Amino acid sequence: MKKRVIFVVVALLLLITIPVAAKEKEPVGPSLDWDVTTFLAGEPFHIQHGWRLGPTPMKTFNPGGYSFELELDGEIIKPSYKMVGYNPSEENYENLYIYNFPDGMTGTHTFIGHYYGTCSDWYDDCKNPRRSVELVGDIGGVTYPRVQTIVFTSP
Repeated sequence: MKKRVIFVVVALLLLITIPVAAKEKEPVGPSLDWDVTTFLAGEPFHIQHGWRLGPTPMKTFNPGGYSFELELDGEIIKPSYKMVGYNPSEENYENLYIYNFPDGMTGTHTFIGHYYGTCSDWYDDCKNPRRSVELVGDIGGVTYPRVQTIVFTSP
């Protein structure tokens, strides 16, 4: 009898937690990219940044050397989840960080994206070419770190 009760309890827990776990790895609302300056207050959204490294990896391809951090109003926040690995449909290596904001936000907030890559893939003067370093300055017409201020407005 005890074994049957334990089995039923475990089965019920699995039925409850499996759908929740599946939804945790899905983005909520639209994706806000670096060009967004206003968005509706209280509306769900997500931010997705990181790396998509082409089918032919860079000079010293080191997937562990590529990462991303999102700073929100001066604090580094944890991603909701990550997508890491080879994506055969896109034919590239991905290391993407997804930050879900299911309740949206209000007011004005500053987001700063910190991109980290293998030193020798981005800079010529590297003491340790395979070391992961933060991209800083104007690189390929993009200024790093990326800074974005969003005003969350009422409808």
